[in-house]
Amino acid sequence: MAKFAHDEVVPYQQSEKGKKEQVAEMFNSIAFRYDFLNRFLTAGIDIQWRKKAIQQLKDIHPQLVLDVATGTADVAIMTPQMLKTNK
Repeated sequence: MAKFAHDEVVPYQQSEKGKKEQVAEMFNSIAFRYDFLNRFLTAGIDIQWRKKAIQQLKDIHPQLVLDVATGTADVAIMTPQMLKTNK
């Protein structure tokens, strides 16, 4: 497996926790602020971006949608509501 410079970066070297756990904790601590700032800084346009992306799926009538790496799951929550998918 390739080795990259960021493989050696650990957020808090003095911590006994591993990098993966530290990153998960950092994400969890900023998730609420991220949503708020995203909404505030885009003046709410971020909601329209999500809706537009989801609308692009409407013509293919998906029954299942896999939401990968969308941060705080706004897309995952909105998709079944808008498209009436099974999941």
